[in-house]
Amino acid sequence: MLKIYILQLTYAFFNQLYQLVFPAYCFCCKQFCTINTYGLCNACSLQIAPVATIDIVITKNISVTVFAASFYQDPVKMLILAKQYQQMHACKAIGELIWAKTDTRFQEFDLIVPIPLHWTRYAKRGYNQAEEIAHVLGNKMHIPVVNLLKRTKATAFQATLSKDARSFNVADVFALAKEEYKNIYKNKRILLVDDLLTTGSTISSASKILLELKPTILKAAVGARVQ
Repeated sequence: MLKIYILQLTYAFFNQLYQLVFPAYCFCCKQFCTINTYGLCNACSLQIAPVATIDIVITKNISVTVFAASFYQDPVKMLILAKQYQQMHACKAIGELIWAKTDTRFQEFDLIVPIPLHWTRYAKRGYNQAEEIAHVLGNKMHIPVVNLLKRTKATAFQATLSKDARSFNVADVFALAKEEYKNIYKNKRILLVDDLLTTGSTISSASKILLELKPTILKAAVGARVQ
């Protein structure tokens, strides 16, 4: 017990020292402050309004419910943009935000599947933002994060394209990472994860591949969605 107490004191000391040397700042207002677990000060976090789920039609009889922590606006927009500038901890903050602000915490899933990056973009960035978000949720739910999908070709950034071009851009770009996954992960409850939902084209395209696994539940969660 004494060793545990000493370790706790040591951790508290170095944590306080770290905060003095590298004080935390809010991703939105950029003010140095005591932040909450999803990277925002209390004032900015109070600006996040609840967002209703939406359903994306995948086939004639199947749709995917999408949970979003916020609309794509400040303060969450600043977290999404921070992610684009090599700030991996912003991705983790988005994961915490999804957990805190959506009903995913009341759902039951067997595994989480992140939207994959093409290997060229992964090599350039060094990490997959959706995978980092997924790991936060996986730790909360105590379920594995599995890279079931792969991108078969590099595509342009969705944000740079028109609404019509976005659907074409991500059409037929996903495939199962391994053929044996059809048997290993058949009839599972799957949560698909990405950082941002624009038109829903990416979620739709990825979901069509996951339907090959005949999931009993297939839903999606994102940090923000465009209104």
